[in-house]
Amino acid sequence: MGQTLKDPLWQRWVTANALGEMAGLGLTFLIGALFFTQFGDQETVGWILASFVVAVASGAIEATIVGLAQWWAMNPWFPAVKRRAWWLATLAGALVAYIFGYLPSTLMNLGEQVAEAPAQVMEPPQWIVLLLAAGMGAVGGAVL
Repeated sequence: MGQTLKDPLWQRWVTANALGEMAGLGLTFLIGALFFTQFGDQETVGWILASFVVAVASGAIEATIVGLAQWWAMNPWFPAVKRRAWWLATLAGALVAYIFGYLPSTLMNLGEQVAEAPAQVMEPPQWIVLLLAAGMGAVGGAVL
């Protein structure tokens, strides 16, 4: 199969995403590791909220690196797409993902801290778990 005109774009896109994610997620991991080793694992309300903010902020750094790498990859083929517009779109999507991704565990940890007595953990019925998983897959699949 011969090369098409789109092959260079595809190669630049894959390379930019791979390197951008490697650098972005690596930096996100480094920030998280430094934060947790510096402050330890203190299960207080302030600590839980600070952890949430650090996680989301490091996600913004990752989104910036990936968004700029993606813009660099596609710019020769799509010069009308401005760097700032692409970066803001990537940042907005990543912030939504990071916030909704960290929100459940943050709320559960906060709930444990404010509860007077340990609550009895009850599993939902299997049909609810399957229904929620299917809904999450449908939404996640459409978004991704």
